[in-house]
Amino acid sequence: MSLDGTLIRAHASKDKNLTCPRAQSLRLPLPQEVQALLAQAEQADPREEDSQRLPEELARRQALRKKMEEACARREARAQARAEAEKAQARRPRAQPQPREGHAQDPSSKPPPAAPAPEAQVHLTDPDLRLMRKNRRESYSQGYNAQVVVDAEGSPWIVGQRVSDSATDAGHWEPGLQSIPQELGQPTAVLADCGYGSKEDFQRLGRQRPGLALYGSVHWEEAHAPRRYDDRPLDKVRSPRRLRDPVWVAMAEKLKTPEGRALDRRRLCTVEPAFGVI
Repeated sequence: MSLDGTLIRAHASKDKNLTCPRAQSLRLPLPQEVQALLAQAEQADPREEDSQRLPEELARRQALRKKMEEACARREARAQARAEAEKAQARRPRAQPQPREGHAQDPSSKPPPAAPAPEAQVHLTDPDLRLMRKNRRESYSQGYNAQVVVDAEGSPWIVGQRVSDSATDAGHWEPGLQSIPQELGQPTAVLADCGYGSKEDFQRLGRQRPGLALYGSVHWEEAHAPRRYDDRPLDKVRSPRRLRDPVWVAMAEKLKTPEGRALDRRRLCTVEPAFGVI
């Protein structure tokens, strides 16, 4: 199977994106405006035209206040859930050297913040979308990360799919495999690009599914398929990163074998056309 994700744009306005402090500042005067409209409605003559307009303005402000409160509550709950997940990850035993006397404290020992960051944004129309971009050359847009699992042994059928609000593909190995219906069985090998590179995923799937062969690129595409004619400025050409971790080195060596190169080429010609057709 070939696994990959692509950006699907959302039908929502960027103007509805608000940071948490901005949403708080806009939400504070709404109760006073609602009370003022209620008082104005009580004094209005039923025969006047304002008697038809005031209920609409009142309902609009009440709906806006409810949207902002729900958006802020979702953002706070998301930050709390992320903090709890990071705490659980930090509590897992791992072997690491003790910091020497006089050195700065390990930043991983600091408790993760449970409150959303000031720059964190909420969307009043669609709470599930995120600001993301397709690649480093593209601009940011609002959308979703659509993940597909494609048969790489003949017919490029999409056998698994899911939608994520994560801007990166890291951490989608297991959810992608779980999206394959049980009636189809499970694959014996999974191919993915460097966006899925995660040492923790490699190790965890190696323990949980010892019969599953993972072929995850640890370099950008240029490291596997260098350009024949490269007219870019020298400062724009990136050299492949040096690998020191044994997990990354082992994966890179596996992709250098004739079988690994053939499988990597098969990934490009199976999952990418599926996105092109869409």
